[in-house]
Amino acid sequence: MLNRTMFLAGDTVPADAAVVGVVLGPEQRPTEGLAAGDAVRAYLVAADGSTTVTGQPAGTVLLDAARVVASGTTGAGSVAGQVGTDSGTVSLLVPTADAAGVVAAAAAGQVALVRLADATTPSVDLVRE
Repeated sequence: MLNRTMFLAGDTVPADAAVVGVVLGPEQRPTEGLAAGDAVRAYLVAADGSTTVTGQPAGTVLLDAARVVASGTTGAGSVAGQVGTDSGTVSLLVPTADAAGVVAAAAAGQVALVRLADATTPSVDLVRE
């Protein structure tokens, strides 16, 4: 199996980007799982209409497009490189300007991800040869 991270040159994190970790429950991610190299959109979510940590309304787009640089699971029965059926972890490459908002929402469990088309190119992306 090949993925985009196998063909990286030098430092994989560009100067204008940061890697942010997000823990996702089953309702916060696609059921088919996410893998390194996938492009995703991040939304701000809140349970039961509660307020969000950022003060923005639920449904706000946190990241129009971001690259998954790593994924895994925190529970048993996981498949390496993919988010399994238990709560999963995903590392996203995000613009440094957006990192603080994503970190705050992630820490509060208020991030949901959707997978985008393979041809999607985020504003910051992995360095390739």
